[in-house]
Amino acid sequence: MKKHTIYIAGPITVDKEHYQEHFRKAEEHLKDLGWEVINPALEEYDDCFYKETGEKDKWTPEAWLFYIKRDMDLVSECEAIYLLEGWEQSPGANVEYITAKKFNLAIYFENENSIIPAKE
Repeated sequence: MKKHTIYIAGPITVDKEHYQEHFRKAEEHLKDLGWEVINPALEEYDDCFYKETGEKDKWTPEAWLFYIKRDMDLVSECEAIYLLEGWEQSPGANVEYITAKKFNLAIYFENENSIIPAKE
Protein backbone atom coordinates (compact mmCIF):
# COMPACT_ATOMS: atom_id res chain seq x y z
CA MET A 1 0.00 0.00 0.00
CA LYS A 2 1.31 3.44 -0.95
CA LYS A 3 2.26 5.72 1.92
CA HIS A 4 0.46 9.02 2.28
CA THR A 5 2.42 11.94 0.87
CA ILE A 6 3.13 15.29 2.49
CA TYR A 7 4.93 18.33 1.08
CA ILE A 8 7.24 20.46 3.24
CA ALA A 9 6.94 24.22 2.68
CA GLY A 10 8.98 26.89 4.37
CA PRO A 11 11.46 29.71 4.04
CA ILE A 12 14.29 29.05 1.61
CA THR A 13 15.05 32.43 0.09
CA VAL A 14 14.73 34.17 3.46
CA ASP A 15 16.88 31.59 5.30
CA LYS A 16 19.62 30.67 2.83
CA GLU A 17 22.09 29.73 5.58
CA HIS A 18 19.97 27.16 7.44
CA TYR A 19 17.03 26.11 5.28
CA GLN A 20 18.39 22.69 4.31
CA GLU A 21 18.93 21.63 7.93
CA HIS A 22 15.44 22.88 8.90
CA PHE A 23 13.81 20.97 6.03
CA ARG A 24 15.91 17.84 6.70
CA LYS A 25 14.84 17.70 10.37
CA ALA A 26 11.21 18.12 9.36
CA GLU A 27 11.58 15.36 6.76
CA GLU A 28 12.99 12.94 9.36
CA HIS A 29 10.18 13.79 11.79
CA LEU A 30 7.49 13.25 9.17
CA LYS A 31 9.01 9.97 7.96
CA ASP A 32 9.05 8.75 11.57
CA LEU A 33 5.29 9.40 11.59
CA GLY A 34 4.82 7.24 8.49
CA TRP A 35 4.58 9.92 5.80
CA GLU A 36 6.14 9.75 2.35
CA VAL A 37 7.81 13.16 2.23
CA ILE A 38 8.37 15.57 -0.64
CA ASN A 39 11.26 17.82 0.41
CA PRO A 40 11.88 20.62 -2.14
CA ALA A 41 15.02 21.77 -0.28
CA LEU A 42 17.17 18.79 -1.20
CA GLU A 43 18.98 20.65 -3.95
CA GLU A 44 21.31 23.63 -3.79
CA TYR A 45 19.88 26.95 -4.97
CA ASP A 46 23.06 29.05 -4.91
CA ASP A 47 23.00 29.65 -8.66
CA CYS A 48 19.49 31.13 -8.47
CA PHE A 49 20.51 34.32 -6.67
CA TYR A 50 21.65 37.58 -8.19
CA LYS A 51 25.43 37.50 -7.99
CA GLU A 52 26.42 40.32 -10.31
CA THR A 53 24.58 42.92 -8.24
CA GLY A 54 25.41 41.46 -4.84
CA GLU A 55 21.73 40.80 -4.05
CA LYS A 56 22.18 37.40 -2.48
CA ASP A 57 18.79 37.49 -0.79
CA LYS A 58 16.85 37.85 -4.05
CA TRP A 59 16.26 35.18 -6.67
CA THR A 60 16.35 35.84 -10.38
CA PRO A 61 12.79 35.99 -11.74
CA GLU A 62 13.51 33.07 -14.10
CA ALA A 63 14.73 30.83 -11.29
CA TRP A 64 11.83 31.69 -9.00
CA LEU A 65 9.28 31.00 -11.74
CA PHE A 66 10.92 27.67 -12.63
CA TYR A 67 10.91 26.41 -9.05
CA ILE A 68 7.45 27.67 -8.12
CA LYS A 69 5.97 25.91 -11.17
CA ARG A 70 7.79 22.71 -10.23
CA ASP A 71 6.63 22.98 -6.64
CA MET A 72 2.98 23.54 -7.62
CA ASP A 73 3.10 20.22 -9.47
CA LEU A 74 4.62 18.53 -6.40
CA VAL A 75 2.04 20.02 -4.02
CA SER A 76 -0.81 18.88 -6.27
CA GLU A 77 0.39 15.26 -5.95
CA CYS A 78 0.23 15.27 -2.15
CA GLU A 79 -2.55 14.83 0.35
CA ALA A 80 -1.07 17.21 2.93
CA ILE A 81 1.32 20.12 3.39
CA TYR A 82 3.57 20.82 6.38
CA LEU A 83 4.40 24.49 6.90
CA LEU A 84 7.66 25.18 8.71
CA GLU A 85 8.09 28.04 11.15
CA GLY A 86 8.68 31.26 9.26
CA TRP A 87 6.66 30.17 6.22
CA GLU A 88 4.70 33.43 6.36
CA GLN A 89 7.82 35.38 5.30
CA SER A 90 8.40 33.14 2.27
CA PRO A 91 6.73 34.19 -1.00
CA GLY A 92 7.04 30.62 -2.31
CA ALA A 93 5.61 29.00 0.82
CA ASN A 94 2.66 31.42 0.66
CA VAL A 95 1.92 30.28 -2.89
CA GLU A 96 2.26 26.64 -1.79
CA TYR A 97 -0.14 27.28 1.13
CA ILE A 98 -2.73 28.86 -1.16
CA THR A 99 -2.36 25.95 -3.60
CA ALA A 100 -2.82 23.43 -0.78
CA LYS A 101 -6.02 25.23 0.29
CA LYS A 102 -7.32 25.23 -3.30
CA PHE A 103 -6.61 21.49 -3.61
CA ASN A 104 -8.25 20.89 -0.21
CA LEU A 105 -5.14 19.28 1.26
CA ALA A 106 -4.69 18.70 4.97
CA ILE A 107 -2.59 21.57 6.32
CA TYR A 108 -0.24 21.17 9.29
CA PHE A 109 1.90 23.80 10.97
CA GLU A 110 5.26 23.09 12.60
CA ASN A 111 4.81 25.87 15.13
CA GLU A 112 1.53 24.34 16.31
CA ASN A 113 2.96 20.84 16.52
CA SER A 114 -0.22 19.78 14.75
CA ILE A 115 1.04 16.95 12.57
CA ILE A 116 -0.71 13.63 12.86
CA PRO A 117 0.61 10.19 11.89
CA ALA A 118 -0.09 9.10 8.33
CA LYS A 119 -3.14 6.91 7.88
CA GLU A 120 -2.53 3.19 7.52
